[in-house]
Amino acid sequence: MYPEVLRKFCSIPETKQIVIAIAIGYPNWDFPANRLETPRASLDTLTTWYGFD
Repeated sequence: MYPEVLRKFCSIPETKQIVIAIAIGYPNWDFPANRLETPRASLDTLTTWYGFD
């Protein structure tokens, strides 16, 4: 809701898009989509961490 605060705090330029997704709750493992496994890139190749040492 306040991307300008996040951009200022983390020095994120306007040329970058901020994307955040938060899953809340518990998965229903009986639902087929929740059992889907796909190959994924390493987290370190996709993210930049701020404030975590």
